[in-house]
Amino acid sequence: MDVRLQSVVNNIAEYERDAFYVLKATLQYPIDPQVKSVKLADDIDFFCAGSEVCGVLWYVWMLVIDIVICVPPGHPWQDSLVLAVVILLNRDDGTSRYNKMGKPISWKELPDLWITLREKLDDPTDMNEELIEEFAGHKGRTSFYARLMGAGVPMSVHFPIWQLRTTLEEQPLEGSAMECRIWTACEWMIHCADNVFKRMNLDMELDDDSARAICDGPLGEGNQLVSMERWEFWKRRFSELAADTARLRLGRETTGWISDALKSMDAAQQ
Repeated sequence: MDVRLQSVVNNIAEYERDAFYVLKATLQYPIDPQVKSVKLADDIDFFCAGSEVCGVLWYVWMLVIDIVICVPPGHPWQDSLVLAVVILLNRDDGTSRYNKMGKPISWKELPDLWITLREKLDDPTDMNEELIEEFAGHKGRTSFYARLMGAGVPMSVHFPIWQLRTTLEEQPLEGSAMECRIWTACEWMIHCADNVFKRMNLDMELDDDSARAICDGPLGEGNQLVSMERWEFWKRRFSELAADTARLRLGRETTGWISDALKSMDAAQQ
């Protein structure tokens, strides 16, 4: 399946063009996906060599996410880009890369990645409109994020919790917007149920800021925000949505996504 990147080309700044076309050429070159991942990691490393890495990486990560938005879930480019980040994470070579204070840093810190992921996190279903292209891009971005977390890249578990809240703790929408919400929530659970379960299974008190960050939605039952009761509520809501596909005008494939998500959640509890 060809990936169309024209939307990225139309919106990149002049200073981003060299990096974009190098990444694009590597992605399009017909080589083994794992070899491609190594080359992608080398490309990103090269952009930052001898530079103030935080300044360069901010727009490189932005480019990577803009590309991912164009890449359908399950496309080989998704795997190659995820593995490229994992390769960088495991490189211990920061001697020629510096933060804004002039201090050497290591790729193990993946500078600016988390803040860029957060900045690019967007939910087009909030508009409750038939935004087919935006929904497709949201799925591509979510799949990349979920695969990163599932591959061990340090990320905030708030990301999947926010999507679970939107999908399962708010009044359901109808049609393609709700399908997009369910798909993205399921994708997080398929790849990251272990991460979310470990967080929800913690016996911990939250300060006010932490509680606000993962507050429950209007359909929540007043469960503690970090608790197995909330986890079980999510499982029950998934099952309720699976039983309500006709009324919500959801496609038949929806029940399959939910089934896969519930299997991952059950496995995380073993």
